[in-house]
Amino acid sequence: EQDMDGDTAAYNINIYGGEISGNHIVDQYGGGVFVGNGNQFNMYGGTIRNNSAVDGGGVYIAPKGPAYQAGTMTIRGDAVIQ
Repeated sequence: EQDMDGDTAAYNINIYGGEISGNHIVDQYGGGVFVGNGNQFNMYGGTIRNNSAVDGGGVYIAPKGPAYQAGTMTIRGDAVIQ
Protein backbone atom coordinates (compact mmCIF):
# COMPACT_ATOMS: atom_id res chain seq x y z
CA GLU A 1 0.00 0.00 0.00
CA GLN A 2 1.20 3.55 -0.70
CA ASP A 3 0.40 6.78 1.12
CA MET A 4 -0.43 10.09 -0.58
CA ASP A 5 3.28 10.90 -1.16
CA GLY A 6 3.87 7.59 -2.95
CA ASP A 7 5.78 6.09 -0.03
CA THR A 8 5.05 2.54 1.01
CA ALA A 9 2.83 2.49 4.08
CA ALA A 10 3.93 0.32 7.01
CA TYR A 11 1.51 -1.91 8.88
CA ASN A 12 1.30 -2.72 12.59
CA ILE A 13 0.01 -6.24 13.17
CA ASN A 14 -1.08 -7.19 16.70
CA ILE A 15 -1.99 -10.65 17.96
CA TYR A 16 -3.42 -11.04 21.46
CA GLY A 17 -4.59 -14.65 21.32
CA GLY A 18 -5.64 -17.46 19.04
CA GLU A 19 -3.46 -19.71 16.96
CA ILE A 20 -1.69 -19.62 13.59
CA SER A 21 -0.93 -23.22 12.64
CA GLY A 22 -0.79 -25.76 9.84
CA ASN A 23 0.61 -23.48 7.14
CA HIS A 24 3.22 -24.97 4.79
CA ILE A 25 4.90 -22.70 2.24
CA VAL A 26 6.99 -24.51 -0.38
CA ASP A 27 9.04 -21.83 -2.19
CA GLN A 28 8.73 -18.74 0.02
CA TYR A 29 9.43 -17.36 3.50
CA GLY A 30 7.23 -17.04 6.57
CA GLY A 31 5.06 -20.11 6.95
CA GLY A 32 2.99 -18.59 9.77
CA VAL A 33 3.73 -14.85 9.55
CA PHE A 34 5.82 -12.78 7.10
CA VAL A 35 6.84 -9.36 8.46
CA GLY A 36 8.36 -7.23 5.72
CA ASN A 37 9.16 -3.72 4.51
CA GLY A 38 9.08 -1.73 7.74
CA ASN A 39 6.07 -3.55 9.18
CA GLN A 40 5.80 -4.19 12.93
CA PHE A 41 4.47 -7.48 14.33
CA ASN A 42 3.47 -7.41 18.02
CA MET A 43 2.65 -10.71 19.68
CA TYR A 44 1.12 -10.32 23.16
CA GLY A 45 -0.45 -13.76 23.40
CA GLY A 46 -1.52 -16.68 21.28
CA THR A 47 0.43 -19.45 19.62
CA ILE A 48 2.25 -19.88 16.31
CA ARG A 49 3.10 -23.55 15.73
CA ASN A 50 3.36 -26.36 13.19
CA ASN A 51 4.15 -24.08 10.24
CA SER A 52 6.93 -24.54 7.70
CA ALA A 53 8.67 -22.57 4.94
CA VAL A 54 12.02 -22.26 3.16
CA ASP A 55 13.07 -19.87 5.96
CA GLY A 56 11.08 -18.62 8.93
CA GLY A 57 8.71 -21.54 9.39
CA GLY A 58 6.84 -19.79 12.20
CA VAL A 59 7.75 -16.14 11.66
CA TYR A 60 9.98 -14.52 9.05
CA ILE A 61 11.26 -10.99 9.72
CA ALA A 62 12.54 -9.41 6.51
CA PRO A 63 15.99 -7.79 6.75
CA LYS A 64 16.77 -4.24 5.66
CA GLY A 65 17.60 -3.99 1.99
CA PRO A 66 18.65 -1.21 -0.41
CA ALA A 67 15.04 -0.33 -1.25
CA TYR A 68 13.14 -1.24 1.93
CA GLN A 69 13.22 -1.21 5.72
CA ALA A 70 13.54 -4.26 7.93
CA GLY A 71 10.47 -5.70 9.63
CA THR A 72 10.38 -5.70 13.44
CA MET A 73 8.76 -7.90 16.07
CA THR A 74 7.90 -7.55 19.76
CA ILE A 75 6.97 -10.57 21.89
CA ARG A 76 5.40 -10.11 25.34
CA GLY A 77 3.02 -11.84 27.68
CA ASP A 78 2.29 -15.52 27.22
CA ALA A 79 2.99 -15.71 23.48
CA VAL A 80 4.30 -19.06 22.20
CA ILE A 81 6.20 -19.83 18.99
CA GLN A 82 6.98 -23.51 18.40
